[in-house]
Amino acid sequence: MKLASYNVENLFQRARVMNLPSQADGKDVLQMHAEMNALLNQVEYGKNDKKRIVALMKALGIEKKDDGGEFVVLRQNRGHLVKRPKSGGPEVVANGRGDWLGWLDLKMEAVNEVATRMTGRVIQAIGADVIALVEAENRPSLVKFHDGVLSLAEPAITYDHIMLIDGNDDRGIDVAIMTRNGFRIKSMRSHVDDAKDGNRIFSRDCAEYHIRTPAKHKLVVLVNHFKSKGFGSQAESSRSLPTASSTPSLRSWRRTSKPSCRCPNVARCFVRWPENTSPPL
Repeated sequence: MKLASYNVENLFQRARVMNLPSQADGKDVLQMHAEMNALLNQVEYGKNDKKRIVALMKALGIEKKDDGGEFVVLRQNRGHLVKRPKSGGPEVVANGRGDWLGWLDLKMEAVNEVATRMTGRVIQAIGADVIALVEAENRPSLVKFHDGVLSLAEPAITYDHIMLIDGNDDRGIDVAIMTRNGFRIKSMRSHVDDAKDGNRIFSRDCAEYHIRTPAKHKLVVLVNHFKSKGFGSQAESSRSLPTASSTPSLRSWRRTSKPSCRCPNVARCFVRWPENTSPPL
């Protein structure tokens, strides 16, 4: 049995700010996007909160139009967050989350077709029986990728089961799994709501798949994508350590509760460990 993982970096649609030549190019925008959404989710907006919201809007290029920015768009679905007088700049008119419905969204753009086909060639060359994928936008996209790229390759490679559970990340970069003929997914479980000290542990998910192999062995795969240290606030980046610590705990629990299971963890890891500590994996 061959088990593998691969970061597909989206197949057809990807956030424009994440499609730049280097990770550093979009770092500031992603940090501001995360900060502004955190402010917008507050129950009440204080004076300083409103000033910061306006400052972020200007920095992101949406002070004049909701979709005026290169990388983001402000969604105002019900009620209004801001008013834009002809002079004086934008003004936050909502006093809290309950006054309006909306959020700050990332603009998407098409992924280069050549990149998608090269992703297919890599997966074809790996030829894994079970492959975990990270940064996939949704299950329908994976199915289209399978039917339109993998199954038409020379030689073709096909997967009988394709599954993605929507996770906590709103940028369209979730974790998924594909299994070949004979490797049947018997059950699956999401860990999106697992929490520690009132905070969600997994920035995306630690999706748990129970698979029956052709040899009738039980295989439990935990698919994870640890929080990047390159984007987001320090508090967000600090999620990497509890995430990495919790994953082997889940694996150990599965082995204890189901001794006949083989339980690997498949993850894409960007973690930089604090000094004088050892990785828990």
